[in-house]
Amino acid sequence: MELVISIFACVLVSIFIGIHWVNGIDYMHKNHPDYKGEDLFDEELESNEALKEAAKKHKQSKNE
Repeated sequence: MELVISIFACVLVSIFIGIHWVNGIDYMHKNHPDYKGEDLFDEELESNEALKEAAKKHKQSKNE
């Protein structure tokens, strides 16, 4: 009987997590369609590269 209760609890928790995960994905798709998650793991972005170039130029002009 304990095994059935444990399995039922695991299934219930899994369903709960799955529903919230899908709702979160749906929310992001509807409200932020252009978000690709590239900044999540600190990946290099084109805009970041442009900012770094500008910072280098600014630093060089300051040193001169």
